[in-house]
Amino acid sequence: MEREEVLSLSELKFKKFDIIPQLTDEEKTELTNAIKEYGYLDAILINDKNEILDGNHRAEIWEQLGGNQITVKRVKSHPELSEDEELIEKFQIVKCLTGRKIKDQAVRDRLLARLSKIVTNWKLKEIESRATTGKSAFHDRDRKYKLEKDGDTTETAKLAGVSKQTVTRAKKAAKDEPKRSDTVKTKPEPTRPTIDHVCTQVISHLNKASAILESKALFESFNHIEASHIQALEVSMKRFWKALSKYKGRLNLKLLEE
Repeated sequence: MEREEVLSLSELKFKKFDIIPQLTDEEKTELTNAIKEYGYLDAILINDKNEILDGNHRAEIWEQLGGNQITVKRVKSHPELSEDEELIEKFQIVKCLTGRKIKDQAVRDRLLARLSKIVTNWKLKEIESRATTGKSAFHDRDRKYKLEKDGDTTETAKLAGVSKQTVTRAKKAAKDEPKRSDTVKTKPEPTRPTIDHVCTQVISHLNKASAILESKALFESFNHIEASHIQALEVSMKRFWKALSKYKGRLNLKLLEE
């Protein structure tokens, strides 16, 4: 059993990973009220570097409530928890999955998928280590292929206290999640045109209409203007009046400013 000791909060190092969800307002309120009434109950777990393995939230709330010292347990039976970041992350994920009631299914899926990835990585490292030392077993090649293809499900389920089917579903859901979000198309924010842009647009339509009217001089009479010229003229004039009515107020403002 790990021995308990009392340390100053200033001696501890908070060790957090982005995948571990922050406490919800409800969780934080419940934990704060419980600590006010009963204290922090369980000792904070730390490694040899005084990094918090389990109890970041309890230590934070205890500090916010004015605490200066806190009881800790140093996990000496697992020295690797002082050296390997992945194993520390694995430790915290397991504590999070088994110690908290996470209602958001997407969050649980991501945690299970990440836990499976870490467990798989370590299984593959063990196989590679045996291969380099010449102690590789005959079936290691098949195990490696299966791990690389499907990942570890059995140990992940055991660590998280769930079924293998739950782990498999969670990994698929976590894998598909980015794809679903990628398909969501966001509409660009509408941009408000500047006064100069409005003036340029209106004048452009007017100039096109004027050019078409002037082109009648090339013909002996107005009756000989081709139908395409008349149609183009109508379109340009419609666009002109539409732009003029749309931006009438802003054009008046521009004239007043000038």
